[in-house]
Amino acid sequence: MPALQHLGFVGYDDILLVDDLTSFYTRSSCALQCLAIDEADFEQGDLADFIPLLSSLRELRLRFRTSGSQRHKYPDRSHVKQFPSVPISLASCHGEPLLPLLEVFCWEGRAAYPWGTIPGLITPICPQSGQHRRPLKSVKIKCYYGDRYPFIEEGVVQQLLAISDVKLDLTVSTGRFEGGYHAVDWLKASVERPAEDPTFTL
Repeated sequence: MPALQHLGFVGYDDILLVDDLTSFYTRSSCALQCLAIDEADFEQGDLADFIPLLSSLRELRLRFRTSGSQRHKYPDRSHVKQFPSVPISLASCHGEPLLPLLEVFCWEGRAAYPWGTIPGLITPICPQSGQHRRPLKSVKIKCYYGDRYPFIEEGVVQQLLAISDVKLDLTVSTGRFEGGYHAVDWLKASVERPAEDPTFTL
């Protein structure tokens, strides 16, 4: 399937086997531009093994929404820690750069997001060169969480505020409001946070 440009996977109660995905992609000999994964069981680190193959990718969407059976199986939500955050932020200068053409990155899940990885998506892929940057246009992060959620670290906040050419949409939501989820602009909340409180009550 050399003409394949968009690939999506949805499987709320299925395990995404990245080895099979890698084999399919390799045999297809395609220049994939958009990858969307929407599922509920994902092994830590698997996606990091697949990402280096996607040198043509322009859009990456990762969505993790726990299904009913998964909530019953994992009532404490501890399994959400297995879902990948941003393995692409740890680019290596010794090999091919990871996702050099990425324009859009979206992540949605029921877990705390590692905000400190976002500047690494936007700064030069190889810090020593100071040259090539991913042509990012948009980074959208949406977290669904419980009562208290950690603010973005102050140092990371300053880095994010200095970014002017990439649209940042960083929100944390809770569903315990009449009419649906209540979303909070997390960058704004982190800027205005009380100095004595590292977490925020939604």
